[in-house]
Amino acid sequence: MKIKELEQLLKRTPVILQSNPIALAYLENVRVVENLQSFLKEIDMPTQMKNEDVVITDTGHLDTDMFPIVEITDELFKPELNELLFKNHDGLSDHLFSQSRVGDVITSNTDVDVIVLFLVDGLSYLDCRNTTGVIPCFVNGATFTEIGFRNVIGVPSIAHRLFEKGFKSRIGFSYWKRDNKLTDIMFEGFVGEQMHRVSEYDSIVHVLRESKLEKTFVQIVTAGCDEIAHKHRDRPIVDAIVKRIFEEYIPKVEEIISDKNLRGIIYLIADHGIWWRNRTGDTEHIVIPDPRTNHKRYLDGHVITSDVLHVECFGKKYSLLKYPYLFSDFAINEWGTHGGISYYESFVPFYKKEVL
Repeated sequence: MKIKELEQLLKRTPVILQSNPIALAYLENVRVVENLQSFLKEIDMPTQMKNEDVVITDTGHLDTDMFPIVEITDELFKPELNELLFKNHDGLSDHLFSQSRVGDVITSNTDVDVIVLFLVDGLSYLDCRNTTGVIPCFVNGATFTEIGFRNVIGVPSIAHRLFEKGFKSRIGFSYWKRDNKLTDIMFEGFVGEQMHRVSEYDSIVHVLRESKLEKTFVQIVTAGCDEIAHKHRDRPIVDAIVKRIFEEYIPKVEEIISDKNLRGIIYLIADHGIWWRNRTGDTEHIVIPDPRTNHKRYLDGHVITSDVLHVECFGKKYSLLKYPYLFSDFAINEWGTHGGISYYESFVPFYKKEVL
């Protein structure tokens, strides 16, 4: 069903939405119901219901015939979403699958021997949405590394929560130094030989092959598109990076788990997406210089202007630029950026693969 057809249907009846909740961005003045049973009790009450359009996002009761079940056929991830995301950021974030919910997903399915989490530095959902198993995940707030990875790790951390569920062993891999503040937060609880600083993926493969992985949580920080977006001497071949991650990195870990006759789950999530300059069909970017920041897409603190969104992340305030604005222009060898609000930066891939 198309969005316009859904708008007409909502005038007649509540609807169960069996599509990504980002479809809500294209609807105006609707009430979103996340619990169908509570709504059914509400309409059974002997009080007059408000005359309002109701979208039900609870898809756990699709056997009901009380309301039509709708799946949107329109493309939802398109440039029009940039402005809608900026205008409705706070309202949408309550209903989207987001980074802050990833920890709950990972710690809710622990009936396996090993759990592996890939943390990718810079990768847009748009750049890998055709990969089987990938779904969009919303970045809560500012779209840069510290915020994105802290959203995912959570408090208490995923490692701590899994420890409480029997995953007493941990193995961590990163190309950052351990005395890096963010690395210390991300790998809290990983001590001594549990932590490995690596410069190539083959080192990760070697350690995992030599390790006992029963009831083990493995956390791997790996490169995505961040570095080549900021500085590269030719147009980045993004497809090659996506292929390497999903057709080389993940299958190698899957093979190791299978060779050890273990059961496992492999997850992948990125910290932020990338707004690539000169993407086909894009609006030309607009530079609005501001001497208060060295960042292209955000500014520390809250500033008063119509082109920014105010957010607070982990006790710090930020002003995030809407699309297509920049605080400074791209350098000649700079192919992409992040930090602000756009559907390029604010949606990252979430991936899950079971090895049984």
